[in-house]
Amino acid sequence: MFTYQGREIKLCCKSCLKDFEAEPAKFVAKVDEATKRVKPYPLAICLVSNEKLGGDMGEPLSLVFEGREIKLCCKDCIKDFNKEPAKFLRKLDQALKKQPKAGVSGIPAAGQSPHYH
Repeated sequence: MFTYQGREIKLCCKSCLKDFEAEPAKFVAKVDEATKRVKPYPLAICLVSNEKLGGDMGEPLSLVFEGREIKLCCKDCIKDFNKEPAKFLRKLDQALKKQPKAGVSGIPAAGQSPHYH
């Protein structure tokens, strides 16, 4: 993992680093394109600590894992997340199942106008 022009870049091996260094613009463009498809983080708490994001902890840390945005309260939580990412992704999926669906209880989903009879 390294920083390139203010971005954190994570590669699988030293060979990939050599490829990146040879053509950084090519790889940054791929990152930019992939970023457009990232599913936004839907919770107001840190996925690891369950602490409310922001406030005393400052701005949350964001990372992308398997096409999903993850928000954490601090660097220690990044270490914990990286030890057991599958565990925390299951936790995120469970939290999403518990959230009410948009449009339920007469509240229109995003992009929908209210329906009146």
